[in-house]
Amino acid sequence: ALDGVCAEGFSMKEYRKKYGVSEDDKVEIKIDFITNSIFCGKDGIAADFSNCQFAAVDMESGIMLDDNIFYYGRVDFSYSFIGDLDFSMKGCRFIDCNVYFAYTVFGNKDIYFNETVFDDEKCEVVFSGTDFGEEGEVSFDYMQGINGSIEFYKCSFGQKTLNFAYMRCPKGQFSFWEVETPSTPIDFVDSFVRMILMYKANVNGLLDFRISEAEHIVIQESVIRDCVLLGNQGY
Repeated sequence: ALDGVCAEGFSMKEYRKKYGVSEDDKVEIKIDFITNSIFCGKDGIAADFSNCQFAAVDMESGIMLDDNIFYYGRVDFSYSFIGDLDFSMKGCRFIDCNVYFAYTVFGNKDIYFNETVFDDEKCEVVFSGTDFGEEGEVSFDYMQGINGSIEFYKCSFGQKTLNFAYMRCPKGQFSFWEVETPSTPIDFVDSFVRMILMYKANVNGLLDFRISEAEHIVIQESVIRDCVLLGNQGY
C-alpha cells in the first residue's frame, strides 16, 4: 500500500538483480492500493512493473493505481500477468514518459485509463501482443494531451468494449495494426484527435467515428464487417 509517497526509479528488474531472481521467473506482487504517489525517473525508469504476477488484497478493487504522477522515464508493465482483476490507472499524469504493455495478460475484468493526462512533447503508449481478455471494458475516455501515439499491435481484444470517447488529444495518433477487433463497438464519439489509423485490421463491430475533430482517418488493407459512422454536428 503506497499512498502519497515519492519513489525514485521503482524497478522490478533491479529487484531481480539484487535478489538473484531469474528474468524468466515472474515476481508475485500484491497490491492493496497505490494512489496519489509520485514515481520519478532514475536511469531512464520511472516505474518498472515488468514480468510480475499481480495479486490484489481486495478482489473487488483489483489493481488500483489511480491519481499517480509518473515523471521522466519508462513506465513498463510488459510480460506481466494481471488476470481476472480490474486494472485502473484512472486520473494518472505522465510527464516525459513512455508506457509499455508488451505481452501483458489481462483477464475478464475492466481496464481503466480514463481521465489520464500527458504532459510532454512526445509520448508513446504501446500495447504489443497484449491479451486484453474476453469480457469487460477498456476505457480511455476523457484522456487529455497526448502528443504522440497510442498503438495496438497484434493485440487480442476478445469481446471487450473499447471506449475512446470525449478525449482531448488533438495531437494524438491512435493506431490499430494487425488486430481482430471485437464485435462490440469501438467508440470515438466527440473526441479530438490528430489521426486514427487502422492497418491490416479485421473489423468485426461498429466503428463509431463521430468525432469532434481529426486531421486524418485512415483505414488501409482492412476488412470491415459492420458499419463506420463518420460525421458529427460541427465535424
